[in-house]
Amino acid sequence: MSKEAVQAVIGRAVTESEFRRTLFADPNEALAGYDLTEAEVASLKAIDFETMESFAGGLDERISKAFSFGIQAALTSAASFAAAAADRAAAAARAAAAADQAAAAAKQVAAAADQAAVAAEQAAAVAADRAAVAAADQAAVAARAAAAAADQVAAAARVAAAAAEQARAVV
Repeated sequence: MSKEAVQAVIGRAVTESEFRRTLFADPNEALAGYDLTEAEVASLKAIDFETMESFAGGLDERISKAFSFGIQAALTSAASFAAAAADRAAAAARAAAAADQAAAAAKQVAAAADQAAVAAEQAAAVAADRAAVAAADQAAVAARAAAAAADQVAAAARVAAAAAEQARAVV
C-alpha cells in the first residue's frame, strides 16, 4: 500500500478546494495518476464530503499561512492516520473474503458427506448379509458425523465473516 499516495490525496483535498470538489464529483478523475490500491481508492471514496469540506474550511485560512511554519506535518499525521485506517479496512476485507471461502469449502464438504451417507444407506439396504448391513450403518453414522462437523466448520466460518464485517464497520 502506498501511504504516501493516500497522504498526498488527503493533503491536497484539504488544501485545494478545486481538487476537493473533483475528488467528490469524479473520484476516478481526481485519483488518476496516484499509485493507489483498490482498497485505498475505496477508502478515499468513502470519505464524507461534508466532513472534508468542514475540516478544510476551518483550516483553510490557517493552512495558507501555516504551511510555511510547519503545519504540513500535522496534515501528514492526519493523512498517515487515514492511510492506516485504509490499511485496516483492506485487512478486514481480506479476512472477510477468506472467511467466505472457508464457509463455501465447508458447505462443499458437508454436501460430500451427505452424499456418502446416502450411499452408505443404499449399500445397507441392498446388502443381505447382516455384517454388511451393520458396517453400512456404521458408515452412514460416520458420514452423518462428518456432515455435522462440516456444518460446525461452516458455522465457525460464518462467525469469522461476521467478525470481519464488524471490523470493517469499526474501521
